[in-house]
Amino acid sequence: MAGSLSRSEGIALGLILNRVFGSVPSRSDIAATFRGWGNKAADKVGADPAWTGAFAAVAGTGAAVAMGPALRSMAVATAAATADQSTQREGRLAGQQLAIGDVQAAARTVEELSGRSLVEVTPGSVARLAIETIASDTVTNLVAPALWAGVGGAAGLGGYKLARRADFLVGRSSGAEGPALISQIDDVALWLPARLAALLVAVAKPTKASAVLSAVRQGPPAGHPSPNLALAQAAFGAALGVQLGGDMDQTGVEPVLSLGAEPGSQDVDHALQLADRMELLLTGGLLSASALRRVRNARSAKE
Repeated sequence: MAGSLSRSEGIALGLILNRVFGSVPSRSDIAATFRGWGNKAADKVGADPAWTGAFAAVAGTGAAVAMGPALRSMAVATAAATADQSTQREGRLAGQQLAIGDVQAAARTVEELSGRSLVEVTPGSVARLAIETIASDTVTNLVAPALWAGVGGAAGLGGYKLARRADFLVGRSSGAEGPALISQIDDVALWLPARLAALLVAVAKPTKASAVLSAVRQGPPAGHPSPNLALAQAAFGAALGVQLGGDMDQTGVEPVLSLGAEPGSQDVDHALQLADRMELLLTGGLLSASALRRVRNARSAKE
């Protein structure tokens, strides 16, 4: 049966399998493993760890591209690539902690998940960071894998996932030419998925579609370190009618992404529900497109 599935059907089935059986691999453990390889290589050759980390990322990406077709199952490949459900799990936990008034615990949950440290911890700043993290996850862990799987199959999917880890390996702040180049590659990989995610937000929240599309037309705020993810975050903020951005973390004050009410625990729940609807829309769209192709092919075969 697997062999008779089209690529889009395989991707959709993979999303369904992940929803039912998805595991939760640790992002930090993956990043630490690759970073450790780079640091060991740097120690041996006396090179800049940023460059050796970059080399490890490129080598890993090449391995993924080479091994992807060996999976022979688009569904298995997609399920494996989207299996990190930590954002959904931790997002729900943070929402529950905010709802009972345990702001410090919610802050720890969201900061560990996002890798950011809030300078001023308030219910609003924690809820904002949670929603921004959920929005980013829909791009990096749902829309982008599905898109690159559609473009390049299992090889494209594997290449995207390990290329995405380059930012964790090297970081954007070292100033070296290699890391800067890797960050640019990462931005290119997320440019189209971020805009597709914003479109899904508009469809999932039709009453706010005008505000969402307006946020997309305005584009991400100048100076944002992750402009593509900022676009998706702004779309979420517009759909939920809340202010996102404007808080200070360890890197400085984040630009304001959307205007609206101060978010709370209920808005974190609404963001998770919005992400779920986006996944259903994406899965349904893939299956519908495949069904239309099958109907056209069947008609052509009869003629």
